[in-house]
Amino acid sequence: MQRAMPWILSVVLLIAFGASFSELQRVRKRLGEVPRHTFHDHQDVRRAVIRAHLADAYRPIVIVGDSITEMASFPNNLDGNPVINAGIGGATILDYTALAPTIFEGSKPSLIVVTIGANDTANPNRQQNMKDLLLALKPFSPIIVMDPPKGETVDGIHPTRRVSRLWVQSVVDEILRSSGKT
Repeated sequence: MQRAMPWILSVVLLIAFGASFSELQRVRKRLGEVPRHTFHDHQDVRRAVIRAHLADAYRPIVIVGDSITEMASFPNNLDGNPVINAGIGGATILDYTALAPTIFEGSKPSLIVVTIGANDTANPNRQQNMKDLLLALKPFSPIIVMDPPKGETVDGIHPTRRVSRLWVQSVVDEILRSSGKT
């Protein structure tokens, strides 16, 4: 009996392994039936959010930009007009040129402030792309172009909170100056 015990144990373990493997394959097949969650593209989500804000606002001031703009804290209202932060993280000037017609279609901003360009610093066509963006935005509203913030960054691109606050204040001052309020 002692000589048969290892053989019996081996056969039992082999049967258990076969049953486990079979069950694993069955479960894997069932998991494939569960729909997989997909993430939304950030630009698609931001475009929908911006369009919703534009639809709800009368003659807003719209601040167009990239992640630096999206992360900035602008006032909710300036000069009696709602302010819409239309920054889209990762957007280039070309991206916004392509998005502008769909974002601004049917809206009447009182002013568009363009603060985009951080993602285009190495692009040799940056100036031409900016001209194209301004042409795409021109039918919708008067335009102000502002430089991105300069100074300390947290990661080589995005400004520190202090630099961001100073930059936001310079954007606000320029908006008020353009409306004759300062």
